[in-house]
Amino acid sequence: MTIDRKTIEPTMMQEDPFWQIDPTLVLNPPPAYARYKLIMSAFFNAAHSVSFGPSRGNLHRHSYHLRVTAMASALAPDNSLVPYETLRQIMTKITAAYEGTILNNLPPFRTIQPTTEALAAIVAQQIERLARDLPIKIIEVTVMESPTQGVSIQLNPS
Repeated sequence: MTIDRKTIEPTMMQEDPFWQIDPTLVLNPPPAYARYKLIMSAFFNAAHSVSFGPSRGNLHRHSYHLRVTAMASALAPDNSLVPYETLRQIMTKITAAYEGTILNNLPPFRTIQPTTEALAAIVAQQIERLARDLPIKIIEVTVMESPTQGVSIQLNPS
């Protein structure tokens, strides 16, 4: 049976089992039932060169896609994990620090080769530090150096 949602009465919708939702499972689900994940992406352009054995690769640019996944077990009183703008500000701070740079010249890469793997691990530490006072836990950071290849690092996997 097809129902025209434009003409359905609100009381009919409330009686329909489809709309009978347990608010506890939405607002504060037990860990065995569900956990919320918040995913946010940003982009930045940077260059690097990488050495493999005795040869050093040419300096080249990437348009990096940064993706951060955070987790929380319950929603805040406003029914969100954290205001998106709060996490967006952290992402903007991270991407601004890398935008237009040569990774090899940045402090962490003076002793660590600027591979995508290393970049993901370094950015993960920076994001964790900036988000430590938020009611979320950063669980994964992904850095894509192209649309078809990248690296994800899972934080505190268990």
